[in-house]
Amino acid sequence: MMAVDEDERQRPTREHLELHSIRLNDEQLQLAADDDHGGGEIGEMKGEHYEMADDGSEVLGDLDGEGKGKLTERDYKLFHLLIFGVYATNVLGQDAVIPCVPLIQEDLGFSSATIALVASFQDMGMVSGKLIHGWLIDALGPRRLMFYTFMALSMFLFALSFASNFGLFALLMACISFVGSATDPAEVCIIGNWCAGNAKQLSKGIWVLGLSSRLSGLLAIVLFAGMLRVMTWRWALRLAFFFPLIGCALTHFIVK
Repeated sequence: MMAVDEDERQRPTREHLELHSIRLNDEQLQLAADDDHGGGEIGEMKGEHYEMADDGSEVLGDLDGEGKGKLTERDYKLFHLLIFGVYATNVLGQDAVIPCVPLIQEDLGFSSATIALVASFQDMGMVSGKLIHGWLIDALGPRRLMFYTFMALSMFLFALSFASNFGLFALLMACISFVGSATDPAEVCIIGNWCAGNAKQLSKGIWVLGLSSRLSGLLAIVLFAGMLRVMTWRWALRLAFFFPLIGCALTHFIVK
């Protein structure tokens, strides 16, 4: 009997269960309140980096105390258009040579093996450029590097229009690939600087870069193939000379 009474005393009563349930509910409500309070703190922390513009859009504030300024959605759109245009001028300059190659081969009397050798020189120029352009970006900055390489690309295209032998032709084609390969890492660096802390705009910037590469490459082939029907390859390259110059002017508007 004593053991049974002891079990009865230890068995939870209905009142105890109800009290325990109420206590659990109170703890859950307290946790929810703590979560709401934590979310408010996160919002306040985010408010240090983002502010509301007059038109209600969210703008980027001063993230690191470096005076980056405030970027609205409109600023990002203009920046992406600028990136599109700068990259397009580089591709239009480089790819202008592609439809000219058959005419150059015929005019200068090159064999197919010679043209393949020139392509090898192009690859060597591109690879060597990729190896050092990262260091040049650190030394000069991406905008300055693009300015210099665009100027060089214009000069090489203009010089190529006067080529009359294999040595000069192969050298200039390698130089064109060398300076042209600087645009990819430089623009990726600029996109990363502009869109730091904004994953959506960063991914959009990379997408715009790829879109510009495809569309401008297609445009270069169609445009210069049409031009070669009414002019020589030398004059076509002299006109291609102006596209990188436009890129030089556009780099002036890239703030960082």
